Amino acid sequence: ALLSDLYGIDPADLVEFVAKMPLVSANINEFLIAQCAPGRVDAVKAACESRLATLQSSASQYPETAELLENYKLVTSGDYILFCIDGNADAMVEAFNTYAK
Repeated sequence: ALLSDLYGIDPADLVEFVAKMPLVSANINEFLIAQCAPGRVDAVKAACESRLATLQSSASQYPETAELLENYKLVTSGDYILFCIDGNADAMVEAFNTYAK
């Protein structure tokens, strides 16, 4: 339910996923790694972009988060997707690309 509420992702669009996000809005580090149902990568990607837009609209409350939002990563490989907002986003993409084949 939380994934649907925050990201707008229909649970039927995912085979499996792991997501981590903070408990407080002042910290925006989060990620979602998912295996999408066949043909649903674009829908999940659009939901992640919507989530990013929501976070960006509230970023003025916490200016220190602007750099993290600017450097977010959203990558796909086949039916897999990674969305991350984190200081280690580049390393996360590297690991994702290594294992999502």
